[in-house]
Amino acid sequence: MDFTFLASSPSLKLNFDLVRIFIIENLNSLKKRDFFKSEVIDEWWNNQKNEYDCVKIWQLVTFELWYQKYFENH
Repeated sequence: MDFTFLASSPSLKLNFDLVRIFIIENLNSLKKRDFFKSEVIDEWWNNQKNEYDCVKIWQLVTFELWYQKYFENH
């Protein structure tokens, strides 16, 4: 997806970068769990072309967050 509009605003770019880091960290954590194929997660992350692709990534992130909250440290 094209996020070049963010370059015009330093605060938007910073927020975008923080969200990107958050997503990557959670996807990496999820890949270590072997619920999903790491190759598929990487393919989805590297080939986002439309809104649905972003939704798939966000679903993976929220799954990881849910798992952390309800199944880790219990």
